Amino acid sequence: DPAQKRLDVEVIPEKKEYSPQDRVRIAIKVRNSAGKAVACEVSVAVVDMGVLNLIGYKTPDAFDTFYSHRPLSVKTSETRSYVIEEIDLSAKGVSPGGDGGMEKFAGMPIRERLVPTAYWNPAVEIGLKGGEIDFELPDNLTTFKIMVTALTKDSLFGSGEEKVTVKKPLLLKSALPGFARMGDSFEAGVVVYNYTGEEGEIKLSAKAEGISLKGEKEDKVFLRDGESREVRFLFEADTIGQAKLSFKAMMGEYSDGIALNLAVYLPRQTETVALFGDSLKDEQEEILIPEDIYPDIGGVSVAISSSLLFSLKNPFASLLNYPYRCLEQRLSRIFPLILFKNRLESFDFSLPEGQNPDEIVEETLKEVSLYQKPNGGFSFWQDSSYDSPYLTAYTLFILKKAQEAGYGVPSTVMERGSAYLREFLHGKLKKEKYPYRSASWISSEAFSLYVLSLLGKPEPAYIEHLYRKR
Repeated sequence: DPAQKRLDVEVIPEKKEYSPQDRVRIAIKVRNSAGKAVACEVSVAVVDMGVLNLIGYKTPDAFDTFYSHRPLSVKTSETRSYVIEEIDLSAKGVSPGGDGGMEKFAGMPIRERLVPTAYWNPAVEIGLKGGEIDFELPDNLTTFKIMVTALTKDSLFGSGEEKVTVKKPLLLKSALPGFARMGDSFEAGVVVYNYTGEEGEIKLSAKAEGISLKGEKEDKVFLRDGESREVRFLFEADTIGQAKLSFKAMMGEYSDGIALNLAVYLPRQTETVALFGDSLKDEQEEILIPEDIYPDIGGVSVAISSSLLFSLKNPFASLLNYPYRCLEQRLSRIFPLILFKNRLESFDFSLPEGQNPDEIVEETLKEVSLYQKPNGGFSFWQDSSYDSPYLTAYTLFILKKAQEAGYGVPSTVMERGSAYLREFLHGKLKKEKYPYRSASWISSEAFSLYVLSLLGKPEPAYIEHLYRKR
């Protein structure tokens, strides 16, 4: 009976409510299906519930992975995609301190270690009498979920969870924009919450690094118990980079402080001007540089070409360097190489080292058949069971253009694809299988008729039928 393999994991925090930077002690007890204590190893994660709810994350339970009912099957997978460089997401900044003219706020603790994971330990030994962990909370004011997953040497599995809340009687929460741009002047600040059980006047202060704080650095607001209000200060973004904004609030014996980061970006505006003409002698053109620019950022580039194709350089490079790999994207990548096969010297772009345009096209064309399904249609991915009428028409269109440019294309691939499009037009494919709206379905029909005509297999009767449906 698989149920005998399940462990009962009890998670017992010392208390339910804490303040930032408090020490948390959590007892963990594990029993088997008979109710007897067992020795085991557990992993423990304490994570902000706001983040978990955002991604729909649940406490892992290895029992279901190993002992759930499942049909006979074979599944192949690999783990290389999980081997990535670890990214440091820790808070930035220096220790807080007082500011000129704000001595009453000097020495007040400020919350700046705001992290989604308060504690993580992948291997905690639990004995027959249970076990215990302890850690210091970060500065988040939130609810943390404690998630514990257990296993024993004889393959018993189980999990348990509990919640603890971190709060303060007087607290501040961010009311900043997602980012600012160089030169922006804006109001932003914090929302003040009063849960002290009292009413009173709350004094606030603001401090900025990497961004200018304009106007008053202090403000006051009167709040009754349970009330909240947004308090704003005036800022001006005059430096590119990461700005740090610190806010403090005080009401009698109650206080709170918070440090927040704000990214300041450069507003990039690219202007392109083109001149056309012909000349048999030296010519001179004047370039007027605007006065209100940042002289240390950006630049001006000038290019001269004898062909209008030069204006396609950037779009061409974007397609060529497109990193995604479904069939439609791969074909779109080689389409300009096919169209401009004899004019590529007009472009100033770089190809992957050791490759030339013909090799890129031929390599892609060789793999097109791997996307073709038994019914002749093409799918977006090799391992997909879904074939697309639109994609099939688009694939045959590109293959036809490749043939016209002198590239080799297997005739069987073209014939099977053409037969699929005819079945599509004659209603032999089940429409409920395809997520097309009426307008999209008609567009796919029109495109299929066009491609079949290019292949020398027109459907004049269906063209007339579709024309009447317009």
